[in-house]
Amino acid sequence: EADSPASKAGLKQGDIVTALDGAAIKEPRDLAMMVANAKPGATVKLTVWHDGHDRAVEVTIGTQSKEQLAANDESGGPAVGLQLAPLSDEARDQLGLDASVKGVVVAGVEADSRAAESGIRAGDVIVRVGDDPVTSPAQAAAKIHAAEHDKKEAVPLLVMRDGTTYYLALQLANS
Repeated sequence: EADSPASKAGLKQGDIVTALDGAAIKEPRDLAMMVANAKPGATVKLTVWHDGHDRAVEVTIGTQSKEQLAANDESGGPAVGLQLAPLSDEARDQLGLDASVKGVVVAGVEADSRAAESGIRAGDVIVRVGDDPVTSPAQAAAKIHAAEHDKKEAVPLLVMRDGTTYYLALQLANS
């Protein structure tokens, strides 16, 4: 994307990232997880296969616009703790997904949050919240907030991880 950290570092479409800070990238998800776990503002060294040879590129990790889901319930319990991002073409490539997959990317999960306790991980793709498909962070956040407002203890999320979909119960209330 124009004006992104990757663009500023000179990465081009078709470049293949083979390592991040010396750690081999074997699957697209490896890169997505390593970048998601890096601190914004940190500089990482990528090894990139470009035009038939390896080259080293330094990239400063940026921040992706995210919808924060940090609403506390009336009892002051822990936050939901999800950061969501759109499922862009770039995210699809990083996660190894084809264009038919619709949903929202979990860009981050706060430690000791309800999302972490519920088993949600950065890199997961939320396909449905309850019975409703979601295609934007705002839409997913609204569905989760509606379940909180209705004082539900949990809301089912259909999540795709490593090419497999299954349901997780996002805990909303103290049990």
